[in-house]
Parts: sequence; C-alpha cells; structure tokens
Amino acid sequence: MESFNFKESGKNLLVNGSQARQFEKPFTNEQPGVFYITTFIKRGDDIFVVAANFLPAEFTVDKTLSKDEPKRIHEEMLSSMRFTTQKTTQAVGEQPITTDNWQNYTNPEFGYSLKMPPDWKEKVGSNSEQKRFRVYGPEGRSSDETGHFEAELQILTLAYDNSAVKGNKGEIERLRQLTPGTEIEIGGIPYKKIQDIDLDGCKASQLFFNEGGYRYGYSTACEGEIRYISLLLLADEQNVVEKYKSIYDAVVESFKFNQFKL
Repeated sequence: MESFNFKESGKNLLVNGSQARQFEKPFTNEQPGVFYITTFIKRGDDIFVVAANFLPAEFTVDKTLSKDEPKRIHEEMLSSMRFTTQKTTQAVGEQPITTDNWQNYTNPEFGYSLKMPPDWKEKVGSNSEQKRFRVYGPEGRSSDETGHFEAELQILTLAYDNSAVKGNKGEIERLRQLTPGTEIEIGGIPYKKIQDIDLDGCKASQLFFNEGGYRYGYSTACEGEIRYISLLLLADEQNVVEKYKSIYDAVVESFKFNQFKL
C-alpha cells in the first residue's frame, strides 16, 4: 500500500486476508465535527474502500455516543467482510489430500523428515538451513533455471544469532501466545494468527502474511533454545497460495523431528 503515497499517517492491517491501510480523524477540541474512519483494502488490482462517518455525541439524539464506539462499529464492519470470489476459488481448488504416493525427504544435516508431493522439486543449491521445494506450472510469475514456479515451500532451521534472523526467541514465543484471529505488524508486514499447531510435539504458531501485495504466504514456526524452525508456503498471488494451502497443511502434518533438537 506504500505505493499509493498517502499524505496522512495510517496503520497497516489485514481484512479477510487482504492487505489494508486505515486512517482516522478523531473528535478533538481543535477540530470539532465529524469523526471518520476510512480503510483502503487492496485485493489484486482492485481497491475497496470502507468509510464510516460519525457525528459527535452532542449532535446525536441520545448524546451518549462514546469516543470508542465509532471505532468499534467500524471494526465490526471490517471483521464481517468476506470476498466471495476468494471463497469460490478455494472451494473449486480443494481436493482430498492423500500422501500415499508422496516422497519422503530427510534433511542430511539436521535429520528431520517430512513428506513432499512428487511434483514438488528441491531447488538446486538450497542449503540445509534453508531448504526449498518448488512446484512448477503456468500460474507462476517467478522463475529459476528450471522454469516458472507457482509456489515454494521453505524449511528454515536458523540459529538466533544468524544474521538473516530478524527476530529472537522472545518474539517467536509472543506470536505463539497470540489468540487466533489477532493481527499484528512485524517489520512493516501485516500478519494474522491463524491457529496453534502441534508440530511433532513442539508448540507452533501458524500465521498468514502479505508482503506488500507482491508475495503471500503461511508460516508455521516453533522455537528452541538456540534456533527455531519455520515451514513456509510462499506464492506471488493470494489465490495461488490458497490453492496449495491444503498441501502445505499435509506437509506440516507429516513433519518429524527425529533426532533433531532445536
């Protein structure tokens, strides 16, 4: 949303999984009059605008409107929003997942294992700490030496002192303590807590994130004493990442630490 160059400061959030930017003008003594909240929601190439205007309490019939009431009403409006085209796309793409013919993968350095669909190919040159698997197809905008790929699954096993790690153990623990549905911002990127997951005995958090409308993904992560592990599903389009969500969930379900200790 930064490309829209809004002059007023606002906050980033997610509305039904889509990136949004919200602005508000509160009641003040210096600026008496209408209180407004406006939320711009970016979905694909479209922008949806949800705006609400409220009069100060002294101009209402019962004169009991609190300053927090308009914001609560607006938040209820946003939480009730549903993009029906998104749900239709997901419903059409959903198929029963069976892992009977999937390949078993064991990380040669850490020893953890999981199952991968046979059409997901390990990226050449990906190291043990950041193992990557990609599925290639016509909906892929990104490409590598093999061709255009639609989605990527990463398994990160990084120590907290690794220069690529932006957070720390405490921040990962804080994510786990959030209730499902909570939306937060990390490094300027909006995240939404989806659910808590038992990752082979490790308490993990699953989140949805939107990197500025150019990459979408799910993350399932849990922390250890010296490092953390995160299973990521990434795609350039939200409908594509949702297309592979059920496969991603099956991969997460198949994960085994074996002798690997975080």
